[in-house]
Amino acid sequence: GEPLWSADASADAAPGATPVTAEFVSDLGVVCVAFDEGDIVTVDVMQRECTHMGALDTGIAAMSWSPTGEYGLFVTKAGTGVVMSAEWEPVAEFDATGSAEHSECSSASISWRGDGAYVAILAHGMLRVFDDRFTLHASTSAAVSGIGSVCAWQPTGAVIAAPRELPHRDDIQLFERNTLEHGSFPLDGSASDAGGI
Repeated sequence: GEPLWSADASADAAPGATPVTAEFVSDLGVVCVAFDEGDIVTVDVMQRECTHMGALDTGIAAMSWSPTGEYGLFVTKAGTGVVMSAEWEPVAEFDATGSAEHSECSSASISWRGDGAYVAILAHGMLRVFDDRFTLHASTSAAVSGIGSVCAWQPTGAVIAAPRELPHRDDIQLFERNTLEHGSFPLDGSASDAGGI
């Protein structure tokens, strides 16, 4: 069917900018759209209007709001984590990717644990976990061979999952909160060494 209404968030962004992600923030009643060139635009679903909230000079590689709606976390293309409050005030800025080898972060994945106490960031093959004060809790010591570009906490928060490409199969690799590997299972559904996940 036809949509009830639509909004062009890109009209409030830099010309040619591409949306990186869009997320509904229930506490604010808006859809927050982050663009690769750094623009942040909200779409108020009740007022049916777009508002340009600001821009990050170094562009945006990823965005995710905490489960509580208290914080919006943006990973810039420079690999910096920028945290904004629900009132759009800067809260923290930190090294999100930990990669000295890469000067640019073109893509990243952010996943919050269900209670918002920890957030995982996967970029350049490295998994890093931060607490809710955005202090580094744990990090892989180097890029994980074959690891994909998306991560997600298990709903209970016990492990973090990420796709991993191996020479003869594709797996889902599991990590503990301390970023140590916790087993894996193949995507083809064959025998698993994931154990008691």
